[in-house]
Amino acid sequence: MKSLMSLCLAVLVGSCVCSGAAAQESWFNAPSYCEVPQEPEPCPDPDAGLLGRSYGDFQLLRLDVSSDVPGVDFDAKGFQTSFNIPARWNSSLPEFMGQDVFLTTTWLSTTVEDSGTLIDVDARQFTTGINTYFYLTEDVRPFLQLGVGTEFARSRVSILGANFDLGDLNSRLVANPGLEIDLMDDLAWRSVILTATEDRFDESLYQSELIYWVSDRIYLRGGAIGDIQNDAFGWIFGAGWAW
Repeated sequence: MKSLMSLCLAVLVGSCVCSGAAAQESWFNAPSYCEVPQEPEPCPDPDAGLLGRSYGDFQLLRLDVSSDVPGVDFDAKGFQTSFNIPARWNSSLPEFMGQDVFLTTTWLSTTVEDSGTLIDVDARQFTTGINTYFYLTEDVRPFLQLGVGTEFARSRVSILGANFDLGDLNSRLVANPGLEIDLMDDLAWRSVILTATEDRFDESLYQSELIYWVSDRIYLRGGAIGDIQNDAFGWIFGAGWAW
């Protein structure tokens, strides 16, 4: 009996020692958990075009025009400014599309002389609206500009020393289809048809340009401009700033 009690006591003491050692070992070897900060996902590279960006630019332009009067051709010179801001509601749109708010101003002037008659023409246009674009692929983006355009034209006619001033002001709806394609990381091609009137599509202008990014903020843009009937053809070139 005494030997049995001694054996039980020895087993109990051994169990306590083992439990204490295990507890001590688990105390010192307890694993530590540290929150490893996750690296932020890199932002995707911006498109090489101008859609979806905030920007403003200034361009010079010139048009050589062939008139319906034989032997009377003239050139129109001026400038164009463009401003663009992404719409605030873009986050609620599907990922494959976006919208911008745009404002474009164009100023052209020309002088025509025929048979002693001198005509000075000064034309200005203001266009504003919403530009909706779609990602057909990652690099191809068709777009449609919908808005309102206001045009003012002033003409001064001089005949035999007498001067006559004429003015015309009108507003119309604008629906300009276009396409933008990324050619390289810093080079894009952009083309748009500037609709003239609701019922005379053949009087519309087309504008085809290359956009080259000198830096992350500064870009050059320029190319050809003309009308659908090929009665006018010229160039447009300028620079802009994106933010």
